[in-house]
Amino acid sequence: MESGNFGVLFAQLLIALAFGFWCKSIYQKKGRSPGWGFAIGFFLSLIGVIICSVVKPAEGFRAEPSTPKTDETKCPHCLEIIKIGASVCKHCGANLGSSG
Repeated sequence: MESGNFGVLFAQLLIALAFGFWCKSIYQKKGRSPGWGFAIGFFLSLIGVIICSVVKPAEGFRAEPSTPKTDETKCPHCLEIIKIGASVCKHCGANLGSSG
């Protein structure tokens, strides 16, 4: 194998890996399997990025902010975000008592 061919093959491999990791990241943010995302990006490159971008998030996946807003807090039982002053958690039904 000529050294020029090796350089082209190595460059193609690096590009495929870059697209694979890019699609893995997109899939992970949508709550889907990162392994599938990597495979799609590795084998399909730019078309794979487009496919991963248009795929809907996994069923039941919610991309909520990890930090509550100023009028929100986290439930001490299930750690879901709830309104400050709530007496019952709307997610787990835990009795939080009255705050006032």
